[in-house]
Amino acid sequence: MPRVLTVALTSCAVVQLLSATWLVGDYTTPNVSREIAEQLVATGEYANGDARAYQLPGEPLFIAAGLHLPAPLRPYLHVPVVMLFVGSVTATALAVWGTRVAALAGGLATLDPFVVAHGPVWDDAMLAASLEWLVIALLVHALPVAGPRQATRSRPGHAFVAGLAAAGAAITRLHSQWLLTGLAVITLSRRRFTAARRTAAAIAIGLLLAVGVWGWRNTNAVGAFITGSTHDGKTFFESTYSTARGAILENGVAQHFEAGKIPPPALAPAGGEVEMNRYFMNEAWRHIAAHPFDVMVTAVFKTMVSLAGVDFGRPLTSPRNLVGVGANLALLLTSVAGIAAWRRHSGSATDRGRLVATAAMTTALTTFALLAAGPVGLRYRISLAGFLYLAAALALHVRFRPPTEALSARM
Repeated sequence: MPRVLTVALTSCAVVQLLSATWLVGDYTTPNVSREIAEQLVATGEYANGDARAYQLPGEPLFIAAGLHLPAPLRPYLHVPVVMLFVGSVTATALAVWGTRVAALAGGLATLDPFVVAHGPVWDDAMLAASLEWLVIALLVHALPVAGPRQATRSRPGHAFVAGLAAAGAAITRLHSQWLLTGLAVITLSRRRFTAARRTAAAIAIGLLLAVGVWGWRNTNAVGAFITGSTHDGKTFFESTYSTARGAILENGVAQHFEAGKIPPPALAPAGGEVEMNRYFMNEAWRHIAAHPFDVMVTAVFKTMVSLAGVDFGRPLTSPRNLVGVGANLALLLTSVAGIAAWRRHSGSATDRGRLVATAAMTTALTTFALLAAGPVGLRYRISLAGFLYLAAALALHVRFRPPTEALSARM
């Protein structure tokens, strides 16, 4: 293992262990994954109360396995997940831009206040992002280092791992299904990425199998082939309805409403979870068609809130907002400055560099689409954050590179 990767993984492990021990007060989960996991362990039934397809199963299954650990070890369940994320970002930077950029990217990912404070939390967004970045790193390493295109040097085992990671991500978050499908299709269709086609094919197979098995299970459990979950419609409705902006300003999330602001039929539609999901989805599209400008304003507002990292559920002068917003804006500004360095670096012109740029654009499009249509929060842009670390690392590399290297770059 390269030394820079070992250092990045070790540093991440130390930071996350300290965070889980001393910083994170509640390591459980921001959604119902824990409740589903507990019911699965207790009864063997995958359900949230009476709902049997309310949540994609990736994180609940992971938590259910973790619940068999001794109680003192459970706060550290997600430490390997964060290490996988940081290690994959570092390995991708190393493959394209070299040791110094990799060290900077790994350091930024490890010390990002959001990753430090939220990493140990049982969160499906972090689990999915870690698996997505493992897929990206394996795709990049499947391509030749530089020079003429040649036969792939990747082992069949690497493609198999990429397929497993893609399958795991696909049953963890809808974001992963969209992102990895787009990335696999682009990789398979571009001649420049021929050497990575075996890995891309494994990713596509993993996606199809995982989504197919989940959909088949739902056909038997709830009578409908659902590849997402039965709370997608409600989340979409709550995130686009006219109360979303006010709820975010008041509570920090779009899902909290004041009494009476939602029409009564929308609160308790008749039928089971499939009918409820369909009802909310239809209501959301009706509202979008009837109020397109209002929905557009809400989408822009939610995206800006998520990118800035502000939590209106807490005072703007709270330590969380001061540290979170300050660090996040610094990362965004540095990464924007790093785009020019990204384009000028010789590694970016290789097939590996072009594949990373393709993955960055695919991730950005997917992230912005779901931020516009879905809930708000820093955790919903964690997949894109990996590319922000890369761009910021390139900016810092150019700014602080040794004088001899800077001189040779100008000659």
